[in-house]
Amino acid sequence: MLIRLSSFSYTQFQRRWTDSIASDNPRFIHFPRIGWEEAGYRQFLFLKSQGLKTHHKFLDLGCGTLALGNYLIEYLDRGNYTGMDISAKALIKGRELVERRIGREKVKEKRPILIQNRDLTFSEVIGQAFDYIMVFSVFTLLPIKHFEEFVLNIEKIINQDSKIFLTILLGEHTHPLSFPTPLSTNLKHEYDLNLVQELLLLNGHKMGIVDTNEHWGNSLSERRVALLELSHR
Repeated sequence: MLIRLSSFSYTQFQRRWTDSIASDNPRFIHFPRIGWEEAGYRQFLFLKSQGLKTHHKFLDLGCGTLALGNYLIEYLDRGNYTGMDISAKALIKGRELVERRIGREKVKEKRPILIQNRDLTFSEVIGQAFDYIMVFSVFTLLPIKHFEEFVLNIEKIINQDSKIFLTILLGEHTHPLSFPTPLSTNLKHEYDLNLVQELLLLNGHKMGIVDTNEHWGNSLSERRVALLELSHR
């Protein structure tokens, strides 16, 4: 397994918080009623229902400790899983968890790529085109300026048929629900859906809201979390 580490200068609070969680409780998940394994498995089943096949190239953006990678690394063909996160500790702990489940030799055989990203310009993966991208429980923790950075740069790493899924916290404004304290877990950012749609349209994308009841029940909707699918206009 290849781990690439690069320096970065943003979201230092979130990096420190994720580092701490990865060290103390690597199976932590933002939706406490769903355990680490189940959270990853639900995402995995959802992606398969959306047509994900073993030959597809996949980017797990904000992969954390590999709740989803725990299943995709084994499922996808060799080298087709890329996980990116701001926390090197999360990537290392995630690798250990996956190795524990499927074995170190199997992980080596599958050759997943884990990258500590510095921002959302995708400079670490320029030249690649991913068929599927999942961004789960990332923008719920980031100000909308980072979502805008994502939208402005995602075109660099997709093709005409790429499928992109991401979660946002719905609200009528784009301010945080609370302000960070050291290692706080309460910092959430609401996004105005109309503003999100406008940003996407201005950059050549359209969006749809995915019905999540089949795979998540009401665990997302009751927290006002929407799963969006992005595609070319």
